[in-house]
Amino acid sequence: TPHPGLGVTVVGMLAIGSLSINCVLAVFNLLPVPPLDGGRVLTALLPVRVARALVPVERIALIVLFLVVMQGNFVSRLVHPVIDFFLRLAT
Repeated sequence: TPHPGLGVTVVGMLAIGSLSINCVLAVFNLLPVPPLDGGRVLTALLPVRVARALVPVERIALIVLFLVVMQGNFVSRLVHPVIDFFLRLAT
């Protein structure tokens, strides 16, 4: 017979994994880099002249961003505090 609390444990682990993945994607997407949503917010807040100057940067910024994320300690420095916050809210 299966352990009675096993289903609850599996669902809880899946929920924590889903929360972690969503937090990583949310924090990454809100970075103020032009091709991401955070970059769109940034360009909306900047003066028109400065926002237009960012258009050529948009083409290469995503590649540079991916390289920085791959080489740096991005997840532990930026995303773990967000994940910890939501996990504390959930418990």
